Amino acid sequence: MSTYRYTEYFENEVLRKRPYLRKEWCIIVIENPIRVEVQPDDRVRFWGRIEELGDSCSCLIQKSSVSTFRRISMIRTIVTALVLLVVTISSFSQKLRYVTVISENANLRGTPSASGEIIDVVEEGETFRLVEIRGAWYLVETTNYVGWLHGNTIRLGAGQAEITTRPKYTNNDASWLYENKARANRRAPRPPVATIRPDSGTVMLGGSFRSGLGNLTISNGTSTDAIAKLVDYSIGKSYREIYIHATSSITIQNIATGSYELLFSLGDGYAPSLNKFLRNASYSKFDSLISFEETKEVIGNTIRTNYNSYRLTLNKVAGGNAKTSRISEAEFEKY
Repeated sequence: MSTYRYTEYFENEVLRKRPYLRKEWCIIVIENPIRVEVQPDDRVRFWGRIEELGDSCSCLIQKSSVSTFRRISMIRTIVTALVLLVVTISSFSQKLRYVTVISENANLRGTPSASGEIIDVVEEGETFRLVEIRGAWYLVETTNYVGWLHGNTIRLGAGQAEITTRPKYTNNDASWLYENKARANRRAPRPPVATIRPDSGTVMLGGSFRSGLGNLTISNGTSTDAIAKLVDYSIGKSYREIYIHATSSITIQNIATGSYELLFSLGDGYAPSLNKFLRNASYSKFDSLISFEETKEVIGNTIRTNYNSYRLTLNKVAGGNAKTSRISEAEFEKY
């Protein structure tokens, strides 16, 4: 099998958003296509079958070629602006499908939505029978529930797993909801998730070692605590994550040059095991990017470095010019 290279976008974005995918599937489809199509925009699309996903599963790879790759027979190295692997499962045929949880704690929801009711929290390494796929959501059967997990929290598989129950329903009709609630009422009580209140200014996550001179002061004038995420826009990853008490301010110092998004969650009852608020949680982001630059200026015999400092408030203030928008929990948690 030939050696292939993958783009930074594929490594950092596609695999992060679709952790159940495997690089070797891309290579299998490239080297054993069942169909190849050269598009007018100089892109080449490959279709192929992946045995691990069963006969009813197919993969599609879209490849943006560079000018030297004009003929399909010459494509031996993936040098792309985008490599996208889309796994489409049209049915489950006769093979059992399973999912394995890859997040430390994953929310099992009653409906396929980030705003759906959390009916349970499942742990990393647990394996469940897969019942249905709907977009980015996967309906699974646990010991006590039938509920939905987001694709970012699981890995697909086809093999043996310990299955203790069999799903009776595969969609959210009234009968399914009634039965699911009845099962919930019969299950043993789960120990409550522990909550704490970290000190204001506690760094929940320091996602980068890059540093600079920039400063960002964040004021939380609301009546609830907040988690603020400063996201490096160039790579789509969290740069700093800070806990801020209600009616308090903190300053993030030594920020490296670049453009950033600021996301924040407000709520009560912070659970460190889940890194989220359990009560009254809301999620928002600032609409505009925050840019930090550093420039040198010669003044006489000295060199001065100019840098940016900003101050933002999480609450509305008179005369404020920074706009915010509500976002989903899934968008907040993906960084």
